[in-house]
Amino acid sequence: MSNLSWWRSWHGAPMDHKYQVIAIKAKTKVGIVAALMWALLDYASQNNPRGSIDGFDTEIYSVYSGFEEEEIIRIILVMTEKGIVKDKSLINWEKRQPKREDDSYNRVTKHRSMKRNVTQCNAPDKDTDKDTDKELDTESETEIENRERVLSDFDETLDYLKVLTGYPASGKASVDAINDIIKMKATVCDVRNGFEWLANQGKTVRYYSSLVGPTQTAMSKRIQQENLKPKKYEPILRKMVHPDGTVEEVLA
Repeated sequence: MSNLSWWRSWHGAPMDHKYQVIAIKAKTKVGIVAALMWALLDYASQNNPRGSIDGFDTEIYSVYSGFEEEEIIRIILVMTEKGIVKDKSLINWEKRQPKREDDSYNRVTKHRSMKRNVTQCNAPDKDTDKDTDKELDTESETEIENRERVLSDFDETLDYLKVLTGYPASGKASVDAINDIIKMKATVCDVRNGFEWLANQGKTVRYYSSLVGPTQTAMSKRIQQENLKPKKYEPILRKMVHPDGTVEEVLA
């Protein structure tokens, strides 16, 4: 599923003249066509690849909307006949939902919304989009401290997860997940690394509860690495008594 949590509409979309033609051919009402198109756009935005309506469940949509399933299927068939749908995809998707612009906006918005550097943990970001991300090239001491900060406040953790995942909290499960992250004393980096691990597995994080396990694993790895680091040598002043009775302080 897509990481983006939104898609574009366009002026005139709710009353597109094509819906009237489709309604006549499908023997239904134009309002039903418009409602179904809205549902298909939302589904296509979340599908992989984006723009595809393959897998759209007409039965579930029928139960939700109150429209007859046969009616819904007829509308989709007419949409295919009229060229709005081709090979189970909305034909103008790439034109109306430009991927590069979406990705850039999403990335920059996340960075600016969470000034405390939610975009990186282990290394500086080598982004090639110099026009928008110049400020990502270097890290201040404050940004480094914020990455290593333990998440202990509920509202702060909630805001961080909203920006990180692109999805809002969803009921008691999300509340429990936030509290679990706070109880384990995870840092910003622990959560981020857990999120990136899931992303590398091809998984979209829609629910905060799916972050708890990977965050705990990332936290355990961090602690283990910190324990393996050689301890910093700290000289100790000791007193040395010479045979003549004089006392001298030396570094041990």
